[in-house]
Amino acid sequence: MKSKFSYAIIVFVVSLATLVILSLTFQRRINELLKLSHSEEQSNKIIIELNRLEHFIKEAESGQRGFLLTGDSSFLEPYIYYSKQVYPATEKIQELTEDDINTQIKVTQLRGYISRRMESMHFSLQSFDQGDSILRGNLHRGKVLMDTCHMLIRQIEDEQDSLLSKTSGSKNILESKTPENFRHLFLVSLSLLLITFALIMREIVQRSRFQRDLQANIIELNQTYEELQQITFITSHDFQEPLRKIRILSSRLVENHGDAEGKMIIDRIQVAATRIQELIQEAVQYMALSRTTEGMTEFNLTSVVNEAVNDMIDHPVLKKADIKINLSVTILGFRSQLRLLFKSLIDNAIKYAHEDRNLQLSITGTVTDNNKQDEHGILQTSYYKVSVADNGIGFEQEFSKKIFQLFKRLQTAETAPDGKGVGLALAEKIMVNHKGYILAEGKPGAGATFHLYFPIRSHR
Repeated sequence: MKSKFSYAIIVFVVSLATLVILSLTFQRRINELLKLSHSEEQSNKIIIELNRLEHFIKEAESGQRGFLLTGDSSFLEPYIYYSKQVYPATEKIQELTEDDINTQIKVTQLRGYISRRMESMHFSLQSFDQGDSILRGNLHRGKVLMDTCHMLIRQIEDEQDSLLSKTSGSKNILESKTPENFRHLFLVSLSLLLITFALIMREIVQRSRFQRDLQANIIELNQTYEELQQITFITSHDFQEPLRKIRILSSRLVENHGDAEGKMIIDRIQVAATRIQELIQEAVQYMALSRTTEGMTEFNLTSVVNEAVNDMIDHPVLKKADIKINLSVTILGFRSQLRLLFKSLIDNAIKYAHEDRNLQLSITGTVTDNNKQDEHGILQTSYYKVSVADNGIGFEQEFSKKIFQLFKRLQTAETAPDGKGVGLALAEKIMVNHKGYILAEGKPGAGATFHLYFPIRSHR
């Protein structure tokens, strides 16, 4: 379900990315169209201004020519008016072509020739009474200048017409392709969005169905848990009463009516009843670890270990034992559970002590380094490691995980009659409750060591 949802997220991201690309592409096309439209508008303005400039010069020439032919000063009025329009028109053209260096060069040349042409017309008017030869010479020079002006104007117009044609062609192509490209991208993006929507909706429906199933399972699990609690209560109370009566009645039989063989049989019945009773008590104790109501507190671990040792100090094996405790840490945890943990480990050392030597028990602690795996390969963060080592009969390392299973024993009832297969399972359960780990290493005939790993956040 998680992988399907991840796939839906990927498709959604792709759809979103496509929309972004679509928006950017569309914006770029719009910018290109605006740029082409601006260039087209500029070319049209330049051509219009060139035509106006040419018209102003021609009208000024007509007024000058009319005065020179007739001597009528009324012809000077259009000459004066249009002469004043010429220079602003050239400045306008210069301004419109400021982004085009090549055109600017030609416009500058044109302004120079126009200026000389206007000076020539003004000189012709001033030399009107100075003889025909001077006037004719000036008129000839004026014609050459005007032809040059016409030529430059035609060149600039041709360039602008060419640019206008090229710009219009690019604009038409862009205008024709933009809607099509936009439509394709939009359809692709819409398809991806619809696919994403369908995937997400399917995922929501599946999650809703899963949630309903989970809720039903939780209800069923709660019912099962309540039934287990009832069974636990019956086991811990009702079952133990018949066992207690078996033991009492067996004792009376031994005292009042038992011969040697009958007494032996009844003793065996009592041992079996006692063992069953102890198994029930420890199983109930194990199940109680899952529903503890005790709150976590801070306490010195050494004090808890000492309490566990004192609880069992009267045991014959422990009385002769050499016990060394070297701990210096304050734990945040369940005090009663950790006390039970160390009692279980000490009890394990007692049960499997070597018959040829006194028990030696060592309980020491160290802090593991950050971001380094120890010899067991366990280290996600920093841990406070407590090692409980004994010199008992030990075990084969291949059984280092099996010994933590509930009711699993490596020794038989004959070789280790006190072992029930519950103590180490209790220890592992308690370490899980403290977000920690327990590992075991052993060697036959040399003893066993149990390593407890408490997360560094749980101690000071």
